[in-house]
Amino acid sequence: MPHDTDAERATLGAAMVDARATALVCDLCCEECFYSQEHRLIFAAIAELFGRGEAVDIVTVSSRLSFIKQLEDAGGAVYVARLGTEIVTSANVEHYLKAVTDCYQLRRVIDAAAAIHQELMQPGPDDSVAELVARAEQRFFEASRTEKKDKLRSIRDIAVARVGEYAAMLERGGGITGLPTGFAALDQLTAGCHKGELTVIAARPSMGKSALALNMASNMAVAGHAVAVFSLEMTANMLFDRMVISATNINGQTIRSGSFSAQDLQQIVLMGSTLKTFKLYIDETSRVTTSDIRSRLQRISAVCPIDAVFVDYMQIMQGIINRGDTREREISQISGGLKAIAKDMNIPVIAMAQLNRDNERTGKKGVPDPPRLSNLRESGAIEQDADTVILIHRPGYYAKDIDNADETMLIVAKQRNGPTDTVIVRFDQATTTFRNIE
Repeated sequence: MPHDTDAERATLGAAMVDARATALVCDLCCEECFYSQEHRLIFAAIAELFGRGEAVDIVTVSSRLSFIKQLEDAGGAVYVARLGTEIVTSANVEHYLKAVTDCYQLRRVIDAAAAIHQELMQPGPDDSVAELVARAEQRFFEASRTEKKDKLRSIRDIAVARVGEYAAMLERGGGITGLPTGFAALDQLTAGCHKGELTVIAARPSMGKSALALNMASNMAVAGHAVAVFSLEMTANMLFDRMVISATNINGQTIRSGSFSAQDLQQIVLMGSTLKTFKLYIDETSRVTTSDIRSRLQRISAVCPIDAVFVDYMQIMQGIINRGDTREREISQISGGLKAIAKDMNIPVIAMAQLNRDNERTGKKGVPDPPRLSNLRESGAIEQDADTVILIHRPGYYAKDIDNADETMLIVAKQRNGPTDTVIVRFDQATTTFRNIE
């Protein structure tokens, strides 16, 4: 198995002679990082002393190991002393640490591969191929994670960076600090979609979740941002058609039926040429996991760093669950996974979600009351993980003879870092496009 004995010795030696190295090693390492059993015991003693705020050096480590009757198992007092005395300098402890943790990560991947092989060779009677593959991907993802533990930052460093961002906001004239959605009233209320945040757009069926998501994604792409869209319901061709219809204002049924004119075709070809220049990526896989999304984003980002991600929609994603887990548990895993992607990759994630029909029978003149957060299916985890929740309500869908039947309410029902309110946009049914009210 991969290991670097010299690097392990140097890491432990540095931890016993330099207080700064002690803190770094204890923060970034665990017992399993060390391949040698002797080194695991020595590290455990160092970590215990450090955690209790006691001095860490050759004498105290040997004393601790002797007290718990593990000194001989750790190589003896002479070996512990040699680790501390043979280290020439602790200045290179980061280099030693990287060698140790790199080998540990390789061992984890090897162990994951062995476990996957065993599970695939002897699957359970109720395991489907899709479940086996999903669990295999999750094992590899967890084994290959290189997330650093040292995320503790001083307020000084935070202040320097953040004040600089405030100055940049002032220079831009304030207003939208995130990625603009293209809907002026909504952007004024939310200041755009922000890095590290999960925004959930929820609605009952046929309210226009996919249309709104695609309009936002297109608006961001037009502004020059790189956008990834994971469409679990609609194909890439369908999304392309919708973008063309929205941009050209040609009736959607005209394009779908192929009954457009030569002049319409000229507009379509011109718009197709424009769309080819967008940094817009579409994944039409029917059932994806958060692990799938993360790995595909990482591959895309190697070519073109992604600025925003859209997922349509959450409840038809596939969670990585164990037998006996509830649907609520699966949704919790999905929403938590999407929030983790937003934070880890420092990008906004905008996910669609389905609302239940609990209050569709209420309201006046056949129009249900506007939806509430409680209408989110399996709402607990989604509501908790989301930084912003936007609910779509189209009264004109239920009663076409009412005044302003094309007006749509975008209800910002939750905003972790801002106010809640309702903004109005227009929905053009013929082109499935949401537009600002002029």
